[in-house]
Amino acid sequence: MNRFVVVDLETTGHSPKKGDEIIEIGLVVVENNQIVDEFSTKVKPNREIPPFISHLTGITNEDVADSPSINDIIPILLPYLEDGYFVAHQVQFDYDFLNESLLGNGYGPIECPVLDTVELSRVLFPTADSFKLEDITEHLNIEHFSPHRALSDAYVTALLLLKILNKIDQLPYKTLLQMKPLTLTFKGDVEQIIEDILREKQYQHEHQYDLVEQNGFAVKSIHTNKQSKVTQQNYNDFDEFLNNYINSNILTLRESQIEMAKQIHLTIKNQSRVVIEAGTGIGKTISYLLPALYYANHSNQRVVISTSTIQLQQQMINRDWPLLLSFTKLGQSMTILKSPTHYINLKKFKHFLNSHDSTNYDVALSLSIILVWLTETETGDRDEIQLPSKGDEIWPFISGESSKSDDQRESYFQLAKMQAENSSIIIVNHAFLISEHLYDKSRIPNYECLIIDEAHRFEEYVRNQVGTELDYVSIAHLLNNLSSIINSHLIETTKFSADQFFRAIYQAVLFLHSEKDSLSDTGKIQLSIDTYHLNAIKSGNINQQLNDLILSMEQLKRELEYQSFNDEWKQILKQKNLSELTSIITILKQFFNEKHNEARWIDIDQDGAKNAVQLNLEPIQVNEIINRKIYKSDIPIIFTSATIRTNHSFKSFLEELGLNEDTGSIYLPSPYQYDQQVKVYVPNDFPDIKQSKQEDYAGQVAEYIVALTEELEEKTIVLFTSFEMLRTVYNTIRQINYNQEINILAQGIQTGSREKLKKMFEKSNQSILLGTSSFWEGIDIQGQSVKMIVMVRLPFDTPNHPMFHAKSKQLESKKQNAFYHWMLPQAILRFRQAFGRLIRSENDRGLFVILDQRIMTKNYGKQFLKSIPDVPIIHDRRHKIIEDAKNWLSY
Repeated sequence: MNRFVVVDLETTGHSPKKGDEIIEIGLVVVENNQIVDEFSTKVKPNREIPPFISHLTGITNEDVADSPSINDIIPILLPYLEDGYFVAHQVQFDYDFLNESLLGNGYGPIECPVLDTVELSRVLFPTADSFKLEDITEHLNIEHFSPHRALSDAYVTALLLLKILNKIDQLPYKTLLQMKPLTLTFKGDVEQIIEDILREKQYQHEHQYDLVEQNGFAVKSIHTNKQSKVTQQNYNDFDEFLNNYINSNILTLRESQIEMAKQIHLTIKNQSRVVIEAGTGIGKTISYLLPALYYANHSNQRVVISTSTIQLQQQMINRDWPLLLSFTKLGQSMTILKSPTHYINLKKFKHFLNSHDSTNYDVALSLSIILVWLTETETGDRDEIQLPSKGDEIWPFISGESSKSDDQRESYFQLAKMQAENSSIIIVNHAFLISEHLYDKSRIPNYECLIIDEAHRFEEYVRNQVGTELDYVSIAHLLNNLSSIINSHLIETTKFSADQFFRAIYQAVLFLHSEKDSLSDTGKIQLSIDTYHLNAIKSGNINQQLNDLILSMEQLKRELEYQSFNDEWKQILKQKNLSELTSIITILKQFFNEKHNEARWIDIDQDGAKNAVQLNLEPIQVNEIINRKIYKSDIPIIFTSATIRTNHSFKSFLEELGLNEDTGSIYLPSPYQYDQQVKVYVPNDFPDIKQSKQEDYAGQVAEYIVALTEELEEKTIVLFTSFEMLRTVYNTIRQINYNQEINILAQGIQTGSREKLKKMFEKSNQSILLGTSSFWEGIDIQGQSVKMIVMVRLPFDTPNHPMFHAKSKQLESKKQNAFYHWMLPQAILRFRQAFGRLIRSENDRGLFVILDQRIMTKNYGKQFLKSIPDVPIIHDRRHKIIEDAKNWLSY
């Protein structure tokens, strides 16, 4: 069958059973890899078109007033659908909706094979960022002139289908053969197409120059020639090197960039340490890459650069490093090295492919994605692709280091490590660097200089690495995995013990918590566990249930240790499960041992299962750990970030990272003209947040946010310190915005990661994004020259937040004021980070709206305002602020 009918329907809603109807049909016919026919028509429904649908599609009630009914169109439509595949982007929707319409008008349903271009795009274009129609077509350079119109959508879906069919045909025989059984669980009926191509390829001589077979898979050929470190150009000193770069005119360096580069060179030369706060826009990356490159060449030593974000790593590799190499003839190289769990292990993948559950859709889809990706990837890095949720679950089983080195490509981590060993500069992330030193690994090649960018987050990453967490789902998942390799009654016994234990903890938290206890970013109850709470929890049956669970897990561990497997895959699973069992037993013992002087808290999900509990254990202070385990005393270390100081002082940062008071500390201000690019607004008729009921305050916040967004016609980011307040404001905005003219995005309410919400926000025209703590920093909104940030409340941690609770007690024992010594500096730092989101170029303009009156009425409010550059501050009534902002933006 070589005929494909690509269909797109525009409808009044998503549910024909609730009365939704078709308002437009677009149809394109593909035969022999060519578009041969098309058909489109508007359809007059028996109900009004909702305003939201009209806004999305551009189709109004007037547009369809004279259009034919669906009953008139069906006889014309049905002949198109004979003898071909029914194809659509999200095929289940169009196929089911059309069949419901046919049944509702007295016709039988169509029955034909289907293809889903979303499903197939995920498999065949695994490195695409998004598989929405407008995104995947942009990724493949397919022009899409009228999104959300039926014929236009159908036409570009047909072009997408042609790309898909061509990609399938280009895949190697080996890959198609491995994919074919997996496609039996797909939603679409692609298996026959693959079968036909396999039959054609079976007797053909297939030789693809960029592919090789390794461990039974067709993979991209990688050339790992060692790069020589031959110096082709010498410099007498760093000043000559720097001047050479400046004179090359490749990139104009600011005075502050030159100063920063010289300070870093001096630090490296003196084998010392320095902390540099480089204001937004300075271009600190180039400032530290220049002395790093000079040092690597001059001393023939390796430099490691650690960051917290993938975006910065990619920016260095793809933008900054090529700029440097374009002016110098030095034979140096740079590479990114991640932890082994990021990289696929072909040997493990082969074992998993041969033993997986063939009936699980997500698993089959994930394995198919990986098979295609292996023909394209040079790194084997998990971050290149998007996997379904089950794909994330199986990744730990198919990634990691090699058991031994041989001529077969077993682990892509070994390739990455080999490349790192041949590189002058290695980029890592904070988590990998920290774990390397905490657990005395030897995965990062030796280095003689360390640069820590985004250093304000380094202490947090150390705490997260040293800290532990445990929930029921993790234990249940482990026990399910165990059941695949051993048959023991202890598995069910342990599962029952775990369920009973976590249910008891859930009830105890419900009993002990109060309304004052904080909620997490996702709305879970967080109960801080001090000695009183710990003893209260252990005083009842929970202590016996804890002992039963630990005993059961220890017995299970011993039984597993005695097991011996001839099957290599089962042996791999045995070691992995033993490691996880040991870790869980350790966490349970540590959490309920009051001698561990760490911050403890328990999260429970009120809306989840009655065993939806997470135990959290985190060190209160890590400066001694950092000093003892991470700093190599004899190498230079550079710490840098755009936000390090609090109250114009480096003191808090130096204390947190275990650095001496006399460590060199330098502040370089931002080059941006903040007094001309930013305005700060504080409405003086907003109620005092401390004296108001949350519902009343949230109602006023919601109304003002909508008014700002509508009046200024700009997208708005709203920052919260409390998920509970976010949820209340979200629900109120939904009521105000009943026509859905503004797109409302909310962290913890809409599904998806922070990055996914950010992309949705960037792509929408008029939007409000509501975010909690993780949105306060590190989120750069692209394609928007005017940025509006609304701060609902000054970013203090709540006094009953588990970490603050533990930190306060520690500071009080040292006779230090927790508010001024820790809470206020942390809040000011977060305030500065939020402000830093506004201006990312000389052309940006920013509105910073602060609704919390304390910034003007409290003495400490001045410290917040002094922490940011001098900008106009307007303290006026709400409607006057909107007028002023309108006038300012119109200039």
